[in-house]
Amino acid sequence: MIPSSLPAYVDLDGGIVIRPPYQQTRTFLGAWLVSSDKAAQQRLLDATFNEPSGHAVDYRALTSHAIVSFADIGALASLDPRDAQHGHTSEIDTVVWLVVGAYEDGVLDRLVFHSPYIWVTNSFATAAGREVYGFPKAEGWARPLASPDDPGPLWAETLVLPRYAPTTALRRERVLTLSRPPGAAAGPSFGPDEGLAAVTALVARLLARGVAIEGALLAELLGSLFSVRVPLLFLKQFRDAATSDRACYQAIIEANATVTALRGAGLLPTGWTLDVRQYDSLRIVDTLGLRPQEALDLGFWADFDFSLELGREVWRAT
Repeated sequence: MIPSSLPAYVDLDGGIVIRPPYQQTRTFLGAWLVSSDKAAQQRLLDATFNEPSGHAVDYRALTSHAIVSFADIGALASLDPRDAQHGHTSEIDTVVWLVVGAYEDGVLDRLVFHSPYIWVTNSFATAAGREVYGFPKAEGWARPLASPDDPGPLWAETLVLPRYAPTTALRRERVLTLSRPPGAAAGPSFGPDEGLAAVTALVARLLARGVAIEGALLAELLGSLFSVRVPLLFLKQFRDAATSDRACYQAIIEANATVTALRGAGLLPTGWTLDVRQYDSLRIVDTLGLRPQEALDLGFWADFDFSLELGREVWRAT
C-alpha cells in the first residue's frame, strides 16, 4: 500500500538534487540498433522487476535488439517554479535501451523503454536521476555524435573494477566505441513538420534489415512516436544502512519523456562498427547478450528538446 501522504523533503544547503519535472533543451542524439539476445533481456527484466515484485508486474522483452544512444544535452533545468529560475546544467548521456512490453492479464497493455546502463558526464545529473526516478546512472566520459555526417570514433568510458581481487583499484576504462569509414552517404533527413515521413523511413529500414516487428508492437511504437511521448521504466531503490543485502526503499517507477520541440531528424550513414568491452564489475556483454564487435547499419539522429515528467509508482515493496 502506497501511503497517501509523504514527509516533506528536506532541502539541504549545497544539495544537488533539484525538483522534478525536468526540461532538457538543445539535445542532439545519435542512436543505433544493436543485436541483443531476447532471452538475456528477459532474464534481466525478471531479476529487476518481475521477481522482486512477486510478479505483481509483468514486463517482457519484445525484440532481439537493443538501442545504443549518445545524447549531448545543452541545458537541463527544473520545471518546478521553485527551482526553475535557479539555473541549469549540461550533460552527455550514453545509454543502452531495451524496448519492453508491459503486460496486464497476459495482454500487451503498453510499450515502455528501460535503460539498464547509462553513463553521465555530470555528477549533478547523476544524483538527481538516481534519487528521483531510479535511473541507474554512473559517472562517465564520452565523445558523442557531433553532426549527422560525423564518422567518429565515438566512445564511452566509466569507472570499473576490471578483475575482482583485493588488490584491484577502481579505474576509468572504455566500454563502447563506435566508428565508421569517412565518406559514406548520409541517409534522408527530415524537418520539424515531417514526423510521419521520418517514422515511415525508419520502419522501412527496420523491415529491410529483417527486424521483425509484431503488429501490436508496431502500432504502439508508432503511437508513441506520433505523440512524441516515450514512456520510461525504472527500478528505484536504496540500500539499507543496517542490513547490507536489503533495500530500505524499493519501487517500480514509470515516467514519460515528452518531446517539446523538434528541429530535425534523419537516418545516419551505414557502415558503423560497435566494439563493446566488459569487466568483472560491468558484464554488459553477458547481461544483454551483446556481440563484442558488430557491424551496424541502422542509426538515426535527432535534434530536439524534451521534458521528463513526474513519475508514478507502479509497485512498491512494503
